[in-house]
Amino acid sequence: VAIHQGVNYLEAVAAVNQNPRLLALCELAPKTERTYQSFYIPKGEAAPRDLGVSLLSRLLGHTRSHPLHAELFRRQQAWVGKDHRVALLADRGRPGAVEYRFQEKGEPEIAWLPKGGPFFVRCGKSDRLNLFLNPRDFLRARPDLYLATKPQTDSILVLTAPESPPVLSLVAELPKLRRIQLIGAAKDHPLAAELSAQLSPFEIDVSLSWEAPTPDSPSFEMEGLGLSLESQLIH
Repeated sequence: VAIHQGVNYLEAVAAVNQNPRLLALCELAPKTERTYQSFYIPKGEAAPRDLGVSLLSRLLGHTRSHPLHAELFRRQQAWVGKDHRVALLADRGRPGAVEYRFQEKGEPEIAWLPKGGPFFVRCGKSDRLNLFLNPRDFLRARPDLYLATKPQTDSILVLTAPESPPVLSLVAELPKLRRIQLIGAAKDHPLAAELSAQLSPFEIDVSLSWEAPTPDSPSFEMEGLGLSLESQLIH
């Protein structure tokens, strides 16, 4: 439908379903001319697997033996170069990636951040969406969600770039959605305010959490865009 009618994905979903909520969401999506997007193709020579695992381990903070590294390579969502560049690629071959470059000391720098599709998407049955703004934070905090084979209660979306269109596209597919929780975002992050304004008419609340929810402890939330005095900032 999208190709035949020359519309974007969200508009195509609305046309097929004839859903008023989706049609209204289409008004939020930016109107852009259809263009051909190039896929991310890493430049340079790939590192041997042993070096690749070492750099992924350093980037994500897990042991070298962690199954996450092998799974990232298997899904073709990680690429490591001999020059110590590490790229985390969007899911299912979509355009989009985040590329990190290691320095001799300190944290790696983001070397390249092209706009594109999400890194990870899972649709759950609850009314909440946990939204991570970048792949590194997600993989460091919740590798178990990336490796999980069973359906999850909450929906999960991990962006390659902090932009609203991928969020709006997923919202269109989740009719029960009522809450979006931005994980690890600062209180003044522009995407939080943007989503809150866009989705308020649809009675979808946007809240913030300093840390990712874990299986053993309840997630900490800040209702709306307000800050609880009991919170402890960890970033």
